[in-house]
Amino acid sequence: MRKIVFLIFALMSVAAFSQRTMEVKDVTPDGAVYSGEENEAAVIVTCPVQMYPLTFESSMDAKVDVRKVDSISGRYQFTIVFQCGKRYRGRSLTITSNGYTSLIVDLELEPKQYKKLDINDPNATVGVSCYRENRNKGNEAFKKGDYDEALDYYRTSTQCSDVDSIEIGKLIAVSDTLRRIRNEANAAYETHDFVKAIQLYAKCVTLNPDDKFIVDRQNECEQSHNVACYTNFNNAETYYNNKNYDSALTFYKKVVSQNCLNSSMATARIVEIEQMRQAKHEHSHVLSYEISSGCPIGISSGSYHFNRVGGYFSLRFNTKIFDAMRNEPKFYIPSNIALLGKSLSDDEDDKINENPDFLPEINLSFGWTIPIFHTDLAKQPISTHIFVGPGFTGMMQYKWSTDAVNDFNTNGYSATIEEDELVAKNEKYYKPSNYDKKFLTAISPEIGVVLKWSYVAFRYTFQYRFATKKSYEDVLGKTRSVIGIGVAF
Repeated sequence: MRKIVFLIFALMSVAAFSQRTMEVKDVTPDGAVYSGEENEAAVIVTCPVQMYPLTFESSMDAKVDVRKVDSISGRYQFTIVFQCGKRYRGRSLTITSNGYTSLIVDLELEPKQYKKLDINDPNATVGVSCYRENRNKGNEAFKKGDYDEALDYYRTSTQCSDVDSIEIGKLIAVSDTLRRIRNEANAAYETHDFVKAIQLYAKCVTLNPDDKFIVDRQNECEQSHNVACYTNFNNAETYYNNKNYDSALTFYKKVVSQNCLNSSMATARIVEIEQMRQAKHEHSHVLSYEISSGCPIGISSGSYHFNRVGGYFSLRFNTKIFDAMRNEPKFYIPSNIALLGKSLSDDEDDKINENPDFLPEINLSFGWTIPIFHTDLAKQPISTHIFVGPGFTGMMQYKWSTDAVNDFNTNGYSATIEEDELVAKNEKYYKPSNYDKKFLTAISPEIGVVLKWSYVAFRYTFQYRFATKKSYEDVLGKTRSVIGIGVAF
């Protein structure tokens, strides 16, 4: 039972969607008057043979009064008479023909009014007027995508006496435009310019979605475009991973020019490769060895571009760091020997001043490099840059403990004696196991300048130290100058 109901419903749906439409046109002659009774009006309805018979229903009348039906010049003519008056205000007439969707016409009739309506199939190609026949044949050719044939019919219809010049003018313009755009799209397709072809076919589909050739060709172009995008991007990535940047760049540019889905990734790769090329020409990377008071070992690495900001990182330290890492600080004589409470000779005092506490030190800094000027000198790039950034200074202050000093005092060693003993032992430093230590820190911003020519770079840094405690200032110092020389590549 369910299958039967479903089948009936399906058949009704197909029948509903297969119904054709009717078109009505008021062709009432000017000044026409009905010659019948004073309270009556006449409506003349005509239709082509293929739409006969017509049936009528009125919203105000129990029965529509069809007085006569005539056949005139290949059309059927129905003469209908209606009563008029206030009670018939808002009357509508439903016109039905087999195979067509019913048509509802509003009829506001006055007594003695004569009205003539022509009913037609707007898509019929036979049994209609010259203009309609040629226009409708042109429309059928248009839907099939045969724009040359459509234009022939449209232009023929312009010679008909009942031509609608505005309508046919629009149809001719659209057909001519479609023919031109489709030809351009086909040419782009033949040359594998799928991006352009897709855009042009999309315009065609907008103007005529019934053109199956255009729809199929558009889908084909999109598939070919996706395959080309996938192939070009994979080739580009392969070349990039193999560091063949010139070939990679060629394929990445194809991906972007074809407006592929991964164009943004290809664009990022292009920028990266172009920057690498530019950096290679500019010798933008600088690696330098640096030296300063208290820190004879230093290295700095940074990028110094011609036209954009770069960055750098620096590390500087002294060799005492390695002794501190082994927990073996070395002293010459105790710098806090004043705790002994005895006076020292000038010679001993000089020795103490020349040999301070054991002070391993490290400096870390990073920042930004800013281009100032660049040109070519002797066919080699030369440029100046400034750099600025924050930094950190750390210093471990190792001092002899009070017990060690007292032991020194008890033994009665003088600086001279102690030095003699060290020399005899072929040593230069004490290595006591009993000492005090303190970690001193400072925030050390810095600014500097770099001069770079060809493969050589010179670097000067000025550092200012803000000790984290006032008592650290005397040991850490307030400023430090650093010089460096390195290679640019």
